[in-house]
Amino acid sequence: MSEKSAVLLHLEELPERKPLFSDIEAIELYDEALDEVLPGSNEMWERIIGQLRWQCVKVNPKNEDLSLKCFQECLSKGALDHARQVSPKL
Repeated sequence: MSEKSAVLLHLEELPERKPLFSDIEAIELYDEALDEVLPGSNEMWERIIGQLRWQCVKVNPKNEDLSLKCFQECLSKGALDHARQVSPKL
């Protein structure tokens, strides 16, 4: 298995992990890793990073700055379902 495949496999497992992600810095590192492995893949971004960002907002519902940042990132990547989920937290 190539290094890129191993990274992608790990990233794909992240949204299913329990407890839900609450560390935005870790999510941003995963975001960078995904961009290195699959640059410009908005579909994978939505499925992995978009879901992680939504989970992070769900775990930290009172953090308006976090919600706004995640909302903006979801919009910029075209992850409209996740942006809609985040928007009530703003």
